[in-house]
Amino acid sequence: GGELVAVLFNDVSARRAAEDALRESEEYWRGVFEKLNDGFILGELVRDADGVVQDWKFLDVNPAWGLKVGIDPALAKGRTSRELFPGIEDFWINEPAKAVSSQRSAAFNHQVARLGRWYAGRIHPLEGDRFTIICQDVTEAHTSAKRRQALLEFGDQLREMRDPPAMAKAATAAVLDTLGAD
Repeated sequence: GGELVAVLFNDVSARRAAEDALRESEEYWRGVFEKLNDGFILGELVRDADGVVQDWKFLDVNPAWGLKVGIDPALAKGRTSRELFPGIEDFWINEPAKAVSSQRSAAFNHQVARLGRWYAGRIHPLEGDRFTIICQDVTEAHTSAKRRQALLEFGDQLREMRDPPAMAKAATAAVLDTLGAD
C-alpha cells in the first residue's frame, strides 16, 4: 500500500566533457581567426540552375580582411563578391571555382581594380562548394616594382640621349607613368 518512487540517472559526464572541449576549441580557433593579420575569407560558390558558377558568397571574414578592403566584415557576410565589388574582374570568380573543381589549392597575385589594390595569397578548397582565401595586401610591393622598372627604363633611355629637352620629356613621361597620371 505504499508509494513507489523510481529515480533514474543518466551519466552525462562524457557528453558534458565533449561539449566543453568543443566550446573551448571553437573559442580558441575563433580567437586565432579574429587576431590573424592576413585577410581570411570563408566562401561558397553560387551556381545557376545548370550548375555553372556565377559568383560566390562570403560566409565569414576576419577583421584583417575588412581593414585590407575597407569594408565592415559584418556587411560582407551572406553577400556575394559581385554585390560587394560591382564589376569585379572574372579572375576573382573563376579562380575559386577552379580550386574547388580541381580540389587543389591555388596561389594568386592579382588586382581588384575597383579598389586599386593588389592582393596575394592562396585559395584552399574545402568540402562541397566551400573554400577559404588567405591574403595579404601587396600593393606597395607592386608600386615599388613598377617604380624600379620605370627607373631602369628611364636610365636605358638616358644613355642614348644627348638632347636636354628630350631628356626632360623622357623624365616627365617616366614620372607620369609611375604615378599613373597624364
